[in-house]
Amino acid sequence: MTEELEQLLKNLKLRRMLEIYEEQLRTTEKQDVSYAEFLTRLLRAQWHYRQEQALEYRIRRANLPERWSLETFPFDRQPGVSRNWTSSPKQKISFSLAQPRWARPGWLLAWC
Repeated sequence: MTEELEQLLKNLKLRRMLEIYEEQLRTTEKQDVSYAEFLTRLLRAQWHYRQEQALEYRIRRANLPERWSLETFPFDRQPGVSRNWTSSPKQKISFSLAQPRWARPGWLLAWC
């Protein structure tokens, strides 16, 4: 990688592309991949990196007391959250929240 390219990637805050550039370049040369595919791989990796960073930022901003996953979430202590999935990894995992008070019909009349 040239010094100019490295500086441009840093200035544009393309950290992930900077990290994987050399590795992707070697892989591309071995596999005889087109320039468009090489660029696509770099951009895809950068996009995924930004998505992960954005999610991590939101989680930090939420100031959650604990970091939970679907496996560790205390569903038994949260009556408004139900667990609706099976143990099969191929089936979609989903959960639903109870309807908030403001979404119920007539909530504004009861408030006035």
